[in-house]
Amino acid sequence: DPTNQEDRWDCIQAFFQSVNQETDGPQVALSLLAHKIQSPQEKEALQALTVLEACMNNCGKRFRGEAAKFRFLNELIKVLSPKYFGSWTAQTVKDRLTQVLYGWTQWLKEETKIQDAYSMLKKQGVIKKDPKLPDKVIMAPPPQRATDSVFDQEDKATLLARLLKSRRPEDLETANSGITPKIFEYRIFCTIRHFGV
Repeated sequence: DPTNQEDRWDCIQAFFQSVNQETDGPQVALSLLAHKIQSPQEKEALQALTVLEACMNNCGKRFRGEAAKFRFLNELIKVLSPKYFGSWTAQTVKDRLTQVLYGWTQWLKEETKIQDAYSMLKKQGVIKKDPKLPDKVIMAPPPQRATDSVFDQEDKATLLARLLKSRRPEDLETANSGITPKIFEYRIFCTIRHFGV
C-alpha cells in the first residue's frame, strides 16, 4: 500500500507465513511481488522489495529456488533495463534492486542463474559498479519485550506462591486465574536457578 508511512511488519509476517503454508505459495507470491516491484509508484516498489527480502530470509529453499529462476529474474531485470521500465523507474528503486541482486550473488553463490543475470547487467553497463551491502538483513523485528521490572515479577511470584499455599478455595481460584505465561516462565526460571541448573 503506497499510503503506508512505514513497513507494516504484521502484514509482511502474515504474507511470508501464508507463502510457507501454501503449496504454490512461492510461485504466486513471486508473481505478485514482480508486479509490485515494477510499479511506477516508488513507495510501492520499495515496499515490495522489502517484502521480497523478508521472504528470501524467512521462506526457505522452495522460495529461493523459485526466485532464482529466469522467469522471475527477468521481471527484476526489466525494472533496471532502459529497454523496458528502467528509463522511468525511480533511481532509489533501481539502487535498492541492484543492492538486492548483488546481495544474492554473495549469499546464493550456488544459484548460477542469479550470477549470470547480475554479470549480464554489468556487461551491458546497466549496473556500473557493485553496491555497498546494508549492514543488516531484512528480518521481521523481534516481538516487544515485557516492560515489567524484575521486582514486579518477584512481587507477582510471591503473591502467587502465597495464594497457592492457601487452603481457601477462593485463593486457589484467584491463583489459577492470575497465572499468566510471564509469571509461569518466571517461576520456572527461579526454580531452575534455585537448583543450579
